[in-house]
Amino acid sequence: MKNHRNILIGWIIFMVYGYCIDWGQNDLPYKYTQPSQHWEEATYDPDTYVDPYKQYKENNNR
Repeated sequence: MKNHRNILIGWIIFMVYGYCIDWGQNDLPYKYTQPSQHWEEATYDPDTYVDPYKQYKENNNR
């Protein structure tokens, strides 16, 4: 049991050390880690829309 205790204490020290030095986090500035505020709506134009599945079936129908 002494070995298990040492492993647990070592794991706790490792996790606290990693938390304190922010290990594994990205180094990007704050604004690049936030979701984008500029969303663009996709427009659907039925006149210019090409169905990819229909096009695939037409081209590969042998």
